[in-house]
Amino acid sequence: KVQYFKQGNDAQFSSFISKSPLQETMFNAIRNYQRKEYDKVIETLNGNPNLDELSYYYERKVSLLFYSFLNLKLLKEALILFGSIFFNSIIVTRKLNYSDLYEEIKTTYKKDDFINLIEYPILYSLIVKEYDLYESYDDFMCANNIFSIDELDINTFIAKHSHEKVVYFLNNVATIDTLKYSTEYNSISDVEEDRVKILNMLIPIDSLNKLIYEKEINEIYKINSVRKVLKEVDEGRLYIDVSSLKEIQTKNFNDQFQRFKEIEASSSTQNLIGFNTSNTKNWEKALTEKNESIEEYNSADYLAFKSIYLESRENFLFSKEYGLDSCLSTRIRHGALKNHIRSVFEKLNLITSKINNQYKDNNIWRTQLINYAELNIPVQLILKKFSKEIDDNTTFIVEKLIQIQTEKNSDKAEGLFQYYTNDELLYTFYNERKEYFDSVESTIEMILNNFVNYTLINLQEQIVYAFSSIIPKQFQLIIENTIGELRNLNLPNECELISNLTKSSTEIQNELQYLSEWFYLNTTSSSSLLSIETIINASLNLTNRINPLFNLKPEINVKNIFAGYSNLIFVFNIMFKNVIEHSKLDTNKIKLRIDSSIDKDEFVLIKFTNNLNSNFDYSANKIKLEAIKENWNNHENIERSNKEGESGYDKIKRILLYEALAKTDKFDYELNKNSISITLYFPYKKPIT
Repeated sequence: KVQYFKQGNDAQFSSFISKSPLQETMFNAIRNYQRKEYDKVIETLNGNPNLDELSYYYERKVSLLFYSFLNLKLLKEALILFGSIFFNSIIVTRKLNYSDLYEEIKTTYKKDDFINLIEYPILYSLIVKEYDLYESYDDFMCANNIFSIDELDINTFIAKHSHEKVVYFLNNVATIDTLKYSTEYNSISDVEEDRVKILNMLIPIDSLNKLIYEKEINEIYKINSVRKVLKEVDEGRLYIDVSSLKEIQTKNFNDQFQRFKEIEASSSTQNLIGFNTSNTKNWEKALTEKNESIEEYNSADYLAFKSIYLESRENFLFSKEYGLDSCLSTRIRHGALKNHIRSVFEKLNLITSKINNQYKDNNIWRTQLINYAELNIPVQLILKKFSKEIDDNTTFIVEKLIQIQTEKNSDKAEGLFQYYTNDELLYTFYNERKEYFDSVESTIEMILNNFVNYTLINLQEQIVYAFSSIIPKQFQLIIENTIGELRNLNLPNECELISNLTKSSTEIQNELQYLSEWFYLNTTSSSSLLSIETIINASLNLTNRINPLFNLKPEINVKNIFAGYSNLIFVFNIMFKNVIEHSKLDTNKIKLRIDSSIDKDEFVLIKFTNNLNSNFDYSANKIKLEAIKENWNNHENIERSNKEGESGYDKIKRILLYEALAKTDKFDYELNKNSISITLYFPYKKPIT
């Protein structure tokens, strides 16, 4: 009979429904709820505070009140009740479905009654993240007339909203992932700066979690340092040490310049004709022709200058120490550009790697299509074709486009770095400037400035155009054709493959735009002196960013505090790349440790140790490493660092020799069945105390 009554039906009782007044109140509330008389539920329960004293009745009370508020669209009251339940640490209630309240708030147009409540963004933090959470955060802050973190008076804030709620709000709502969507910030660094301010507010009001907040502050500082280093690296990626080139060329061209000046002096009194190797006409006929331009191009003084100019250009472009091609190879072509492009598609699970020259099946989409076996085979074939086309196009960019062209190397006919000249152009350059060629120093400086200005102005524009228009079109064509093939298969709606391909279209354009900024030529070193741990972390961040399928998480042991230049990032990138390629292990099985120490106040040792696949034969690797160790101090073949496919250790040697100025005569390795260790030795300068 009581159950019948509680279900909302009328029933006659000879006396009280229950001997317990609390139980009778609860029976009446339940009956009213079943009859959808929610206002009576609220009146009944709020009129009996004694229900709060027993957890059983309190649980039933807040549940009935919560859903009664929701049914009556009393969202402010529901939010306040949510807050009292969520922050009640004394009485444990059964879990309410807060998402019902969230959905009601999300769909209502009348939020003015409650957006000033701190419970509003706190509720959102339990359901959503990122931009959706930011919207509630922004509504709340504006409703409380707080338009920046600096305007937040912590004591007033606590007095208004309670200590527990403020701590939760600052810790879990006002995070970097929330604040970053504000248009008031110019950069993520500004967001991080405000987050540090928030954490410093939390430390005195939540001292029990002081260590947690301090750890986050330190992490922010570390991330900020890494970001600054990576920005510096990207902005200085294309770097030529023009000062060193000038110094070398001034010394090497001194005799040639003296001969040039002697010929120039003689030419002022008599017409001297030389042999112009660029002249395609018959030499004897050229001597007898009275063609003014031919005479100019064959003049001995011009040809003497031309020899200096072309040799200077050869040095500028191909010097193994400081040339442009060495920089392109070490900092751009060697994995970096290819991995950046590939990472766009890897993050969206669109391409796979090869095994025995065959692309692997894509397990992500195999899983999504597990109930559609007839679709899986054609999808896998399409994705393998897509992987090959992306890789082929990327290889074309690296091996064909990011190359240097001159009139002498026709095999680089598609290279974007075009440094052509001819007698007409070169003679004009010579004739306009020859009166200023008064010393070998000034002459070399003018020639090198000409190369630098041409690279900065003419080539920069052409490369940006290629990366913003020509190169993206080929990727778009590959993506569109693949989408077309997949549409013909009528994939199920829950399959996100086409959606991911569409995303990749935008992502690759953004990435190519970012990559185009690498090719701004720097002629002054932007390499900063940084702690070795910061350099390692920056290199690790960069490596993981461009290898999303291999998220390395090394154990880093830095025993002493010491510094190095930021261009060591390229050295460590090669080391990390070797770990990924040569361990022959899946990313979740790679165990990498980096140890640093000081040896006898003479060397800084950086030791990379990782495990190996015990089923793989590493004897060929051992032979290569032994050869590297034996030839570590042989710099005669350093030009091999300009060639893709050659040892990464040649590139490391070049960076240490000519950029970081940190090469020593020591290199070591250990290789056994289960692990490999590579030790790099850097010069150590003991600080002056």
